[in-house]
Amino acid sequence: MGVRVLILVRHGQYHPDPERLTELGREQARLVAERLAQRGTIARLWCSTMPRAFETAQIVGAALGMKPTRRKELCERAMSTPPTSFPTEVPPHDPDGIAEVDRLVAKYFQVSNHAGPEPRREIVVAHGNTIRLLMCSAMGLPPAFAYEQWVGHTGITQIAITPTGRRVLVCMNDTGHLPQKLATM
Repeated sequence: MGVRVLILVRHGQYHPDPERLTELGREQARLVAERLAQRGTIARLWCSTMPRAFETAQIVGAALGMKPTRRKELCERAMSTPPTSFPTEVPPHDPDGIAEVDRLVAKYFQVSNHAGPEPRREIVVAHGNTIRLLMCSAMGLPPAFAYEQWVGHTGITQIAITPTGRRVLVCMNDTGHLPQKLATM
């Protein structure tokens, strides 16, 4: 079995009503697509069903010769007001959909069954809160730590899953593909 790499990409900048990428957001998506096209073979392209993520994924997919697969479970996650202190355990209630995040982790952080020296790379185009919560889970941090992270538009976060199931944060919020004037949160 080989290493599986999840490449989590936040959508580009968008207009909230009607929800669609701005011109800047489309340019951000084009630039992240160019960057991702240099990463080697991509096995899957997943995205949220929300228009801003789907539009970003379509731009990425066009550069990779792939069509994105929409997944409702990748939609934006509402997070409650940031806590004043960060607990070491998840409280018994589930205000931030922690059970849902656990289901996402079980689905997307599986060990790869492919063989070969090259990692199996999969792209997930989603939303800031979803990416932050997945990143916290991958690092074994309580979900409350998601409030301490920022993910810029088209920021790339990579998580490797080793054949033993160990999760390794490779990079977080990499926006090196964007000139400073195009970087937005």
